[in-house]
Amino acid sequence: MVEIKVAKTSGFCWGVKRAIDISLETARGKSEPTYTLGPLIHNPQLITLLESNKIHAIDDIGRIEGGQIIIRTHGITPQKRKEIKSKGFSIKDATCPLVARVQGLIKKYSKKGYPIVIIGDENHAEVKGLKGFAETPVHVIESSMGVAGLPEYEKVFVAAQTTCDVVTYAEAVGKLKNKYNSVEVGDTVCDATSDRQSEAIKLAAEVDVMVVVGGRNSANTARLASIAKKCGTKTFHVETDEDLNLFQLSGSKTIGVTAGASTPNWMIDRVVEKLKTLSRPQSFLYLYDSLRFIVKSNIYIAFAGTVFAISNMKLMGMEKIAPISVIVFCAILSTYLLNQLLRNPETLKMSKSRRYRYHLKHRVLFWSMGLMSAGIGFIISMTYGVMVPLLFFCVVFFGSTYHFNLWRGKRILRITQLMDIPASKDFFVALAWVIVTVVIPYLAAEAATGYVIPLIFTLGVAYIRTVLYDIRDIGGDQIIGKEAISVIVGKEKTTYSLYAVMVFLSIFLISAFLAGKAEISIIGMLVGLAYLLWFSFYGIKKEWRFSTKFELFLDTHFFIVGFLVYFLIAISS
Repeated sequence: MVEIKVAKTSGFCWGVKRAIDISLETARGKSEPTYTLGPLIHNPQLITLLESNKIHAIDDIGRIEGGQIIIRTHGITPQKRKEIKSKGFSIKDATCPLVARVQGLIKKYSKKGYPIVIIGDENHAEVKGLKGFAETPVHVIESSMGVAGLPEYEKVFVAAQTTCDVVTYAEAVGKLKNKYNSVEVGDTVCDATSDRQSEAIKLAAEVDVMVVVGGRNSANTARLASIAKKCGTKTFHVETDEDLNLFQLSGSKTIGVTAGASTPNWMIDRVVEKLKTLSRPQSFLYLYDSLRFIVKSNIYIAFAGTVFAISNMKLMGMEKIAPISVIVFCAILSTYLLNQLLRNPETLKMSKSRRYRYHLKHRVLFWSMGLMSAGIGFIISMTYGVMVPLLFFCVVFFGSTYHFNLWRGKRILRITQLMDIPASKDFFVALAWVIVTVVIPYLAAEAATGYVIPLIFTLGVAYIRTVLYDIRDIGGDQIIGKEAISVIVGKEKTTYSLYAVMVFLSIFLISAFLAGKAEISIIGMLVGLAYLLWFSFYGIKKEWRFSTKFELFLDTHFFIVGFLVYFLIAISS
């Protein structure tokens, strides 16, 4: 059994995540072209993703005419900024705030007459930018070995490239203090860098093999690989899971995994999943593949939603539920499948890569399932008058085309697609669940009563489910925009909103029971809320939050509520 240890500090640093968010927001809905001056981050897969969102990296502004220029995380010189402005380009600054702080320190001490010494790579974009803020002589050395070649000064200010090796920086500072009478030292290695390096050293001492994930041209990723090798641990630097050679890793009992600041968690997850196959027996793989198909094909959520809808129908006093259950199943299955199939393939490939590859593998089957379930559901719904098929069509059509440009590039109220509406995803998904599992059954029933409790409960749990996925995606460095409320108000406030909704629903259900408006069956709903509360604390933090298990365990709450409510109604009647 191979033990895999993943560094807690791996994945995007907040500066990289901020730059990506700024870039996507800048380009969204704009007719003018958007460029980054040089690659935004040193990760080829993310650059491809940005290009699919019409954000292109350029090295020379003389080759373009007009548009928006995004200054990347590494920053630029003041002279370059003036040149960009003089040519009429609009600027969006995505410089990492920590890099901007180092720029400010160099400018400050240079004005005081201090020659500047920078510890780092002279050819790195960040260092080139830092040099432009010095009015006094500036020297760049890679390590303490370069101190001897520096000119004699009375005083110097020393700063490090933010991704510099902390040990290398400390050694260089020590030699500089021996050489010069007065040395002002900037604490400029960012915390994310120092934390990753410290954890890499600790992890390398605990494992047989280290796997470092990230772009080969990423300075901080290469430095992590170098640090691990210096610890005497066999180390492999890979960009993606496809670079892994499992044969080279066979026989290892413990494998450590870390990654640079420009490596998204979903890419790390792909590497970890491939490493796990080293210890899985063949029988387990067959079972896992079957379960994964049920979840990835959205059959699981369709069945779970149908069971949940049946409990809502029983709460509303409905008896003939079989045909309506088929409508519910078809609506959920077709909407989720077609939504995935109609999304931007490059965005899906990079941000939800395993799902993309799975859908690509079964593309014909999933298209057939999606279209067939949409057709069957619509035909059955037509036997229930006008409103039921109309609502069915609206849910499937707008749910499927949520990420799709409906107006062929034209902007209506600054909107080219439904996802351009802020916080729309969480609201529309919750509304769709209410329509499919409450409103359509209510309208289709010959006699139904008491729709208020299932309607409010469904609205609440559907919102909770959607937001939990958003929080998971943000933690996995997946690319989502302001269509998710968590991006607008932040992860912490969004989490509080989940707890607020859970408390409200609990009070609402208990009050309805005490007032005689609800039966003992609400216990099933309260158990479902308790499960979601547990999941929000435990499930979202588990290492499998980026795997099929997350979807499986989260959507199980629909089965829990559905079966318990149905059982409690059956024994109390």
